[in-house]
Amino acid sequence: MTIEIYADAVSQDPTEVHEWVGTLGDFMRAQGVAFEGRQEQPIAAFVDGVQVAPAGWDATTVTHSRVQLRVVPHGFDPFTWAIIAVVAAVGVSLLMRPKIPGRNNTPQGKNLQTADATGNVAKLNDIVPELAGAYLRYPDYLTPPRRYFADPRTQYMETLLCIGPGQYAVDGNSVKIGNTALAGLTGAEFHLYAPGAYVAAHGMHENWYTAPEVGGTSAGTAGLELSSDVVAGAQLPTGSLTFSGKTITASNGWSEGIGLGTHLSVFLPETYTVTTLVVVGEYATSISQFSGAFTELEPLGVGARVSMKDGGEAVVLIVKTVGGVAGARQVTFQTETMGTEGITYSDFVTTEGTRDIKFRYPNRRYSVTAITGNAATVQALYGSGDAWEPDPTWLAFPSGAWSVEYSELAVVGGSVYGKWAGPYVACPVGEASTTFEYDLFFPSGLSTIADNGDLQARGVQVELQHREVGSGIWTSISKTYSAATLDQIGYTERVTVAGGSRREFRLRRTTAAQADTRTNDKVQWYGLRTLLPSPTSYAGWTTIAVRIKGLGDIGASSENRINVLATRMLPTLQADGSWSAPQPTRDISAFFRHIVNSVGYTDAQIDMSELKRLHDIWTARGETLDNVFDLTTVRSALEVCLAAGMADLTLADGLLTPVREGVRTAYDGPPFSAQNTTSEITRTFTTRRPDDNDGVQVEYNDAAENFAPKTVDCKLPGSLGVKLQKIKLPGVTSKTRAWRIGMRAAREMVYRRWAYTLSTELDGLVARYGDYVPLVPDVPDFGQSAIVVGVQGREITSSEPLAWQDGRSHVIAWRNPNGSLSGPYAATRIDDNVLQVAGTAPMPTPTLAMEPPHLYFGTLEEWAFPAIVKAVRPKDENSVEVQCVNYDARIFADDDNLPP
Repeated sequence: MTIEIYADAVSQDPTEVHEWVGTLGDFMRAQGVAFEGRQEQPIAAFVDGVQVAPAGWDATTVTHSRVQLRVVPHGFDPFTWAIIAVVAAVGVSLLMRPKIPGRNNTPQGKNLQTADATGNVAKLNDIVPELAGAYLRYPDYLTPPRRYFADPRTQYMETLLCIGPGQYAVDGNSVKIGNTALAGLTGAEFHLYAPGAYVAAHGMHENWYTAPEVGGTSAGTAGLELSSDVVAGAQLPTGSLTFSGKTITASNGWSEGIGLGTHLSVFLPETYTVTTLVVVGEYATSISQFSGAFTELEPLGVGARVSMKDGGEAVVLIVKTVGGVAGARQVTFQTETMGTEGITYSDFVTTEGTRDIKFRYPNRRYSVTAITGNAATVQALYGSGDAWEPDPTWLAFPSGAWSVEYSELAVVGGSVYGKWAGPYVACPVGEASTTFEYDLFFPSGLSTIADNGDLQARGVQVELQHREVGSGIWTSISKTYSAATLDQIGYTERVTVAGGSRREFRLRRTTAAQADTRTNDKVQWYGLRTLLPSPTSYAGWTTIAVRIKGLGDIGASSENRINVLATRMLPTLQADGSWSAPQPTRDISAFFRHIVNSVGYTDAQIDMSELKRLHDIWTARGETLDNVFDLTTVRSALEVCLAAGMADLTLADGLLTPVREGVRTAYDGPPFSAQNTTSEITRTFTTRRPDDNDGVQVEYNDAAENFAPKTVDCKLPGSLGVKLQKIKLPGVTSKTRAWRIGMRAAREMVYRRWAYTLSTELDGLVARYGDYVPLVPDVPDFGQSAIVVGVQGREITSSEPLAWQDGRSHVIAWRNPNGSLSGPYAATRIDDNVLQVAGTAPMPTPTLAMEPPHLYFGTLEEWAFPAIVKAVRPKDENSVEVQCVNYDARIFADDDNLPP
């Protein structure tokens, strides 16, 4: 096997590579690593990226795998490796400062934050957003919104939404749709459910799938318009019609718009002989006599009104005399004229001869009673307007075959079968159901306006057909809807079938639409839904069920803007260092701990003493974390969390440690000088350029403005603000806090211009990110470093002559055996190499058993450069690079001020 050895946890290049035959345990022993029985191992082993515990090293023999051995600093445990894998950028030490999110290193990923979300969305197979602190949350849909009509004038929308993982406290008055509290809306209700609670008590949990093909259209209608085009002849049959008895046979079949109950009219010819009769009287007059069958008019009686078409326009005649027998009649007619003196009747006279003439009753029509193949059987009706009754006296049509046009076939009412809308599959692929719903909507109401202005009822019949997808058998449901209203109305109908199946539906209108402006009967297919299996509880999630009364009470654009002001419930850090039971909290420390625990680790991997110290600072200053986290990494989430409290994340001694900069009065990190560096300490000053940023603009979400995105400019006195650096601060919802953080950044631009780089042997590993350290480089007329070669009482002897400056106060400091700094203390000159230390502090103890103490000397003001550690990077197994920046208390001058 090939074994690669790395100097630390994050190096990309191995310091050594070995070829080995045998077990991993034997390799360790051959290298002098005594791993048996040790509580803490100096080495962590990985085979193809998977850590192998020491107990398995003797059983690990691999030939084609990548084996990595990494040196483990003290306190580094398996959690550390997991954190590196999850939150560290490859090849970048966790000891490097994580900048405030938004300062050129906003963590990348899909929808890092959803704090700005202003609408409810469905996040199928996506990350469930998680809330920290108190925030305005637009919950995500767990079930699609279901809209239905409880009665013709009342529509409801109901849905179940996820507030987030974990527990939340929600004030009922904060549950809103748009900016309106649901508690103030008539007909609105909501129910909050804790994680794992039973959510089916109110029925709003049901998972209704809505077919996307049915509903609003690009033409602006609320649903699919159900038309009845046949009124204009658009769906009449083509070809010829053969009439026989009470049957009409269409040569090319009947269109889908004509079916049972459709009312038809025809105007059929028969052959007649017309002769002229002379009427003897006071004055001789003439009258035409028609001899023929008059089949369609039988039984024919005197006084009957008939329509006649003899090559021109139809005229209305009145039967004057009837002679002969059925099938061979002799009939004369009169015309009727309305004059100023009343009605006058005149004998009807026309051209003699034998020819085809059409006769029919103007108040007769035919209703289809059956269609078999191409043959339609009809029943004669007699009446007018909307009142038509069967006419049992009618015997038959004239026998013959004529074109559709010549027979003047027309649809005049009854059940007019409009074009089918659909079929549309109501159920998604792979699902089956027994319960379906469809909605009908009448956008102009249903009514007829009478001549006197009164509203009269208008009825519309609709036919629904459904079948299992792939089946050829349709099941029909016809229903008539009647009302006398100009208001919009709607109906929701439920269809239940035995056994689960995936079904398709189609719908059509079977009542002719009236073209006149006094009739309102437009109907639209508004919705089609399927009830799918619905969970009755959601483990680990807080949910809210909502039912809202619609149709005029709220705008459609607000229906997906249900929001709540939720506060996360977590254990909080107590004064004694323990954690409380979950309670509503905005504490930074609580969510920091929650993130760590949520990835499977314990408080043992957190620097609890430092977290407690910062917790006390955060709570005293009112610094909180309020945010909604979406898809992100553990490290990014921790950085956002700590940035809200002006802190950064680092890893120190194997523990996740929050670090917050601030005013320092005492050094807390190791000193560096020529005595423990392998090359000169380099100092680099960055001058300001004309195109540098001269201020900062911070973007945050303001809780006082309904969590709307806001910006605040942060500038030092004298800054024109011509070029502002943009910073985003998720988690900060206060203008004052955003300004203070921005002012820190703005002051850094001005007062943090020095950078320091130094190289050491392993001494550099003592330093931690954020340490306040003294740097003593070899700079003329500045502090100096030496070795303590002797201690006598309060006197210290230096290995180098000490440079005293007349009239100046001098100090001395030294390095302790653990690498920390002792001092500085006031110093008095004894001679060039000897000084006396003021005070009672313990003196250094030179010994041959360890490296002698390092000594640092200079004037009170200039004995060392104060600096902040920003990075510690192992370069190889015996070399460490440390990077620092200058410390300047002016950076923190606005930490307690208020924005202008």
